Amino acid sequence: MRKRAQSIFGKKWNRDVAATPREKRYLTHLAVRKGDRIVILKITEIEAIESAGNYLVVQVGKDTFIVRETLTALASQLEPGKFMRVSRAAIVGLDHIKELAPNFVGDKVAILQCGKHLTITRRLRDVEEAVKFS
Repeated sequence: MRKRAQSIFGKKWNRDVAATPREKRYLTHLAVRKGDRIVILKITEIEAIESAGNYLVVQVGKDTFIVRETLTALASQLEPGKFMRVSRAAIVGLDHIKELAPNFVGDKVAILQCGKHLTITRRLRDVEEAVKFS
């Protein structure tokens, strides 16, 4: 089968190439405000993201940043192999989990390298498996 180039608006394009779907791209950097400056964070540095209404609290080491976006919207832009939603209000960077420990209520807690504790309400087995293969 011979591929035929067509002209649209003076540009040539290949019909077969144009019809192929794009592969999904994920965020590599996140722009956040800190006072009157905008700080560019590498996604790999983010340890946790917690919801606070229509805002997000982004944890990077000992620093926290506020972003005006919903957790669901940001979660869809993050690579699933690197981040996991561990509860309705939190996403965790899988590379930053130091340990998984039981909570006194019966839940489990993810302890991050920065020392932050996040309650896990999703299935613990899913979180353990995600950490193994991240």
